[in-house]
Amino acid sequence: MKTNSTDSTSPIEVSFIIPLYNNLPLTHECLTTLEKSVPSTISYEIVLVDDASSDGTRDFIAKLPAPRYKIILNEQNKGYACSNNIGVKASKGRFVCLLNNDLEFSPGWLEPMMNAFAEDQNTGIVGNIQTSIKTGEIDHSGITFAINGKAHHSQTIPNTHYSASPATTGACLLIERSLFFEINGFDEKFINGCEDIDLCFKATESGKKIMIANKSLIRHHVSASRTASLQDEKNCRYLFEKWNNKIAILASEKWPNFYLQELRKSPGIFTWDLHGQAISNKLKIGNPLLSEAGVAYAKARMRETHTHWEHLLGASPNKSPSLSISFKEFDFIGFPPTNDKTGLVWIRKKATVTLPANIPVKTLTIKGVLLPETDNSIASKGKLGLKIGTLGGKEKTWLKIEEGIFNLEMPVTLIDPRSTTIIQITLLGIGISNALAYLGRITEKWPLPKALRNRLQSYRSQEKNKRLRFSEILINKESVLNFNNPNIPIVSDFVTRYSK
Repeated sequence: MKTNSTDSTSPIEVSFIIPLYNNLPLTHECLTTLEKSVPSTISYEIVLVDDASSDGTRDFIAKLPAPRYKIILNEQNKGYACSNNIGVKASKGRFVCLLNNDLEFSPGWLEPMMNAFAEDQNTGIVGNIQTSIKTGEIDHSGITFAINGKAHHSQTIPNTHYSASPATTGACLLIERSLFFEINGFDEKFINGCEDIDLCFKATESGKKIMIANKSLIRHHVSASRTASLQDEKNCRYLFEKWNNKIAILASEKWPNFYLQELRKSPGIFTWDLHGQAISNKLKIGNPLLSEAGVAYAKARMRETHTHWEHLLGASPNKSPSLSISFKEFDFIGFPPTNDKTGLVWIRKKATVTLPANIPVKTLTIKGVLLPETDNSIASKGKLGLKIGTLGGKEKTWLKIEEGIFNLEMPVTLIDPRSTTIIQITLLGIGISNALAYLGRITEKWPLPKALRNRLQSYRSQEKNKRLRFSEILINKESVLNFNNPNIPIVSDFVTRYSK
């Protein structure tokens, strides 16, 4: 790593840290507009950390004047987090302003950001409003978290000078140099993504606030500085694992709206506990970010995302213990084996599957086969259907299952994942045949006419019920129970992934 600078005896108020990796035309415009926009009353330096560019960037920055510019050359590409850490270490300002090289500036953007520290001494990091150069629309006014824990840019501007935010983008971020070192700077395990959110979380854990200067406006070539990749998924997973509880709490703020919307569709989900939490959160009574049901729901949705990552990226050694689930409550009843060559199971009238709390159920799929009627058995004849649903939640009815293989799927709304999910499967069309089977059992020794006795006895084996065989139950399109092996139907991969 090579450094080119000269010492200056004047105190520096702001050090602008700009990592570079190619995109020379954007870098040129960034530096030109930056210098024109900084007030003459503010002493500053610009620290450029070139991360092994190959497009002429190094020749260009070598001609920039010292001491205004400090040039650092990485011999190999080290990534965004490491390059910023290197730049901050080489800086001298009281404040460091981290910038992307694909920004454009106008006069008046810097002062509101710096004034935020005078407004509130607990301010730790300040972001600002960024518009897309391509569309002119707002791209960033802070960072918020969806109910599944995924981070998104806010794109509305509050009618205030400053507003609090859980985090802000590192594309333009102002922080005191001393705080940057106090919280150990960027975590270099992140590779070009999520390190800015992690930095903000570390600042808030130290007691500082993240503020957005709503009167500070800059322009951004959105996504010009890098493109999306599989590494983005790795960064997001690491952020989830590192800050699981904090992200769940932030994401839970979206839960009340979700609950109230679902309540309109399915009034049966109402409980006083859930309703009280939702209304208290909406009205900002108490701490609006501490809804137990909301946090549990966010964690359940986050587990769903972890399942996606495990399929995409493989198992992670860093999985948070709070994402693991106890399978002590996992149970299924009402699926007797058919004891024939199919090796599948059937149900007499109703069967249930109980999933442990915190399983993120979104879809339920039932697979099986409906066998044809037996020509010489009146007890096997008649149409069959299924009603499937979750206790207290949605139900879906199939009044007639066609003969042959069936694959029934329905959406499931998980409102309060703190409790178990109970799936209920009810066989339809067997009311009369089941009643006759019952009569056949209790009248076996009654002095009935032979024809009647034989008729009732023919229903005892419940041949009609047994025509409908179950082969597999899937949650979120993932096999949970596979009845092709009725002795050990629980799918071990599902249990292992959620319990490890």
